[in-house]
Amino acid sequence: MTDTASPQLIKLSLMLLMEQRLRTAAPGELPFIMVNETLRIVRYRQAVLWQPQYAGSRQIRSVSGVAVPDVHSPFFQSLRAMLPQVQNQIRQTAPRDGSGPDPDGSVTRLNMEAVSQTAHSHWQDHLPANALWCPLKGPSQDCPGILILFRSDPFVDADMKLMTHLTGAFGHALAFENIKLGRPQGDSLRLKKIAWACLIFGCLMAFFLLPIRQSAMGSAEIVPVNPTVIRAPLDGVIKTFYKPPNALIKTGQPILELDDVQLQSQLDIAEKKLQIIRTEHLQAQQMAFTDPRAKADIHVLNESIKQRKADVTYLKTLLKRTVVHAPHDGILIFEDVDDWIGRPVAIGEKIMLLANPEDVELKISMPVKEAIELHDNADVDFFLNITPTHPLHARIRLINYSTHITPDNIVAYGIRAALVDGSSSGRIGLRGTAKLFGPATRLGLWVLRKPINLVHQWFHP
Repeated sequence: MTDTASPQLIKLSLMLLMEQRLRTAAPGELPFIMVNETLRIVRYRQAVLWQPQYAGSRQIRSVSGVAVPDVHSPFFQSLRAMLPQVQNQIRQTAPRDGSGPDPDGSVTRLNMEAVSQTAHSHWQDHLPANALWCPLKGPSQDCPGILILFRSDPFVDADMKLMTHLTGAFGHALAFENIKLGRPQGDSLRLKKIAWACLIFGCLMAFFLLPIRQSAMGSAEIVPVNPTVIRAPLDGVIKTFYKPPNALIKTGQPILELDDVQLQSQLDIAEKKLQIIRTEHLQAQQMAFTDPRAKADIHVLNESIKQRKADVTYLKTLLKRTVVHAPHDGILIFEDVDDWIGRPVAIGEKIMLLANPEDVELKISMPVKEAIELHDNADVDFFLNITPTHPLHARIRLINYSTHITPDNIVAYGIRAALVDGSSSGRIGLRGTAKLFGPATRLGLWVLRKPINLVHQWFHP
């Protein structure tokens, strides 16, 4: 009787000592105790503590015989691939009517030949043929981990009874350690994941439904409003400018002069021809008293005199037009003087602009790819390149429906915007970036507008 009871008493004593060892274990020491010191109670060759609620390499918490598992070793990688497959197979083979053991809470014997082919290939390379699947039972029936024991010969019923008792102690100890370390377990972990997922989804929905105002960016320049175009009054060559670019000028002051050498030569010739005709006319009058044919030439010579006078008057008028005068006060806007001196121009050719420096507006080029819905009087913020931190405010007054090509080879819409009261006008020619504001929309639609357009083009060619 004593010989028969001695092994049982030893097992019972070892179990009591194990439970005491679990209660006094330091934080982080429990996994090492479970996979190594359980050997004193149940014989095995390899033990693994698996916690599937964690992610990645953290799932395999501890392996017997080593202090820290090598996550890059073939043995470790085989365990990561095999254990989830074995767990799924246990759940699939369990009775669905509840008459059999709980697949997630009962100690189960496993054999390498009974698992799937994929799991079998990982198992046979690194582990003995038989295993004991021991889910750890924590408080509230949650499962903080699974202890798997491996050995060559099959596990017996006595081993299963011992591990059934130990799994409860292991599960409570591991759950208590997780509580101290702030690690969620079981249902609490799932609830926390669901809560985080709901929170993230809610934040995304709030982010996408956030009302914002549409806006677009475009290059802009300060230009005059309704400037007067100074054109070439006749065909010729520019001789001189009386005012430099950007100079202020008063009404009637000369702006530029065309070369008059050719016109002056034509005038001299016309005046000489007129003088000759007048001399011939005088001779015809004197000869008319004696020669009837001379009297008949007087009428023809009178018409020739009128024609030559008209030619002289026309050439004098053209000479006066060689000097261009300012039609009103303003500022002269044109390129460098050296680019124009000696340059031939045709009648009507644009040379410069005469504008009021105080009456200016914005000329905006909005790229077609960035176009948004705009209306008259829409707000515009103009950021000058020289003072980008102090934007000017304007309102749209004109939107061109046709496009143009900018100097940067960008297809854009032309927009004019009037500076509002209280915004300093700035100098004509200053450039910067204009931000145009459209109607309100949802942030999600605004962010996804281009992908939506792309998908629309794919399905509606």
